[in-house]
This record gives sequence, C-alpha cells and structure tokens, in this order.
Amino acid sequence: WWRRSSPGESGDAPRRVDRNRLVGSMSELLARTLGEAVMLEVSLAEDAWPLRADPVQLESAILNLAVNARDAMNGSGRLDIATSRQSCPGTGDIQLLMTVTDTGHGMSAEVIERVFDPFFTTKAAGRGTGLGMSQVFAFVRSSGGEVSIASQPGQGTGVTIALPMAIADVAGLVPEHG
Repeated sequence: WWRRSSPGESGDAPRRVDRNRLVGSMSELLARTLGEAVMLEVSLAEDAWPLRADPVQLESAILNLAVNARDAMNGSGRLDIATSRQSCPGTGDIQLLMTVTDTGHGMSAEVIERVFDPFFTTKAAGRGTGLGMSQVFAFVRSSGGEVSIASQPGQGTGVTIALPMAIADVAGLVPEHG
C-alpha cells in the first residue's frame, strides 16, 4: 500500500529535530537491519541542540549509511553512530554532526570521488541501485549541510554529516535534554 505524504509529513517541510532522540529511536531498527554479527554502538552527545531538517529524510540517510556499512563489512563487524557539535572556524556558526563509522573494507580515493554519483555502486549486479549515497548527499545539501568521507582500503569508513543548528528554535543557546 502506498500513499502520498501530506504537506509537512515528509519530504517538503524541514522542522525542528532532536537528532539524539531520532538516532536513539532508530537503534532497534538498525540492530535488526544490521544483523546479530554487527555490533552497533550509539554515542549521543549531551548537547542535544536541535537541527532543522526533514526527519524522514534524515532517518532514510541514517538507514542508507547503515546498510552500506553492513554490506562493506560482509555482514559482521562494528558500526558506530555518534553525535556531536562543532563551531565553524571563521564564522562561529554551530554545526551539528553525526558520524557513522564502520569496520568494513574501506574505499579507495577513486571510489570516494564517485560515491555520491547517482547509480554508482561497487556492489555486484542486482545487489544495489547506487542511489543510497546520492540520496544522502541530496538530503544533506538541501538541508544546508555538508557530508564528508574518511576512508582507506582495509581500514573502514567514516561518513560525517554536518547540519546547521535550528537557531530560531534555540533561546539563549540552552541545550535541550531528554
């Protein structure tokens, strides 16, 4: 069964999102998706400041990264998801970070150059569409953020998503807890 989302439900209405709560609520789904042979470690920063994004697209990005990591680890290994924040040099703007790190086979510089291209995949025919990472990239860019990859063959991969803080929703820069 399929239905189109209503305005504000997903895809067209960025809103205030508690990234820690969202990542925490996905832990069970991620653990089932990854399988028993992949250890999932979630580290949520205490400074749970909100970001402005489409929560459905953010969940999709996290799931895409987790599935790619699972495949890169050949079904067993460790996946770490961590949240943090950083102040941007020069501007002082605050970015909220989410880093997904795996113990998979890693990527060469050539693969990293193309990983966000639509339909690019390193998977065998019939095993992937090559759209997951391009969707992650499109979501991050449309949200005013940046995505970066750190990887080397044989040493796993780390993907960091940096999204802007929802400044209009933060009175006096007091972090939200809960």
